[in-house]
Amino acid sequence: MIHIRVPEVRMDVASLLPLTTARLSLRLFTPGDADDLYAYQSLPSVARYLYRPAHTRERSEQVAAERAAQTAWRADGDKLALAVCRRDEPGVLGEVSLGLADA
Repeated sequence: MIHIRVPEVRMDVASLLPLTTARLSLRLFTPGDADDLYAYQSLPSVARYLYRPAHTRERSEQVAAERAAQTAWRADGDKLALAVCRRDEPGVLGEVSLGLADA
């Protein structure tokens, strides 16, 4: 986990995104990312590293909606998930989870 220290208790991350490299982009999730989430989170070979069962399509829709609603850190322990995408192609390849510590 990466620990980021910020001077404010509430930080709206949306204004900092997307973060891009030559090949990748990190952005907030949207509810429309449910199919892409399901594509990799339904795989047992992925779920075993996440210490939970593989997601159903319905669970992927719930997770996408929950993550889309998380756009700010408000208190210590808050987590934010960012979608990892190819910069020039549609679709989510994976995710990065960030947690707020020592606000």
